[in-house]
Amino acid sequence: MKYTIAIAGVLLAVGIFLLIYNLKFAEGRRHKLVIIVSSVFGAIAAASVLYAVFADISAKEDKEKYDVHGGMLNTVRYIKTENDLYIFHQSELLSTGSYIAVPKADVQLPALTAVYPYVMIYTPERLERYDAEFSVGKGQVWTNVVKIVPEHIGFAVLTVIFSLLVIFIYNLIVFIRTLVERGKAESGKKNNKEMFL
Repeated sequence: MKYTIAIAGVLLAVGIFLLIYNLKFAEGRRHKLVIIVSSVFGAIAAASVLYAVFADISAKEDKEKYDVHGGMLNTVRYIKTENDLYIFHQSELLSTGSYIAVPKADVQLPALTAVYPYVMIYTPERLERYDAEFSVGKGQVWTNVVKIVPEHIGFAVLTVIFSLLVIFIYNLIVFIRTLVERGKAESGKKNNKEMFL
């Protein structure tokens, strides 16, 4: 964990250096694109953090009323829809996990599962369920689910990492191109001075 934090810190420092260098030395269209790309993906990262904060506040309030299945440590992943059931896989520590199915008629699946399949399933304290066989294996059908929401913390973390990675890679490319062009310009000036001597 400490190595991950150290690597993230180094990448962040290098990323900030690249951004400052590009803002100072990149010219014309490239300078504008550095501003646009960094601003857009920076805004996406900030919006993801805000989403996670507000979703977490809402989740804490809901946890007082319902049992919540899923989260960062006990993941519930949407697999597919089959026979009017949403099929999920719930991971469990030191186990292969289990399959859960929720009738489509009871709740709506979040649209976000198309790109991020991890969810949290809210149920009353008295969970109504029965055993069933699915195409993926044996599991249980939960018939009194209150709602299904995206797992917000993991989604926010992935979105922030993706956004910062885009900013880092784009600024690295611009940095290399700007450095090469500045080197050529410097050597051109040097050659011109030698011609006049």
